[in-house]
Amino acid sequence: MNLNVGGVGVSADFVMAEASQMLGAAGSGASYIDNLAINGTPVFVSGDPNQTIAIPGGQLIINEQTVSSNGATVVNALHVIVNGIANVVIASATAGIS
Repeated sequence: MNLNVGGVGVSADFVMAEASQMLGAAGSGASYIDNLAINGTPVFVSGDPNQTIAIPGGQLIINEQTVSSNGATVVNALHVIVNGIANVVIASATAGIS
């Protein structure tokens, strides 16, 4: 995956998100990212939810995990935000009970 937004290059060899939900329990999720780099510089992926890295003009959120208004678990492997230019999600998964 190669993305260039607002002069910021984000690349990775593999990007995947997964989410799960069980009745009566909190949802969970994870992201899998291999060889992430910003402008060619390798980035350590901790595996922690919502790891945020400052990029020129914005931020990169790794393993972004939120709960939607209907209680579903949402996991975005990568969320690139360049203020006023772009808001890009790469690999997203949603799980909920209906």
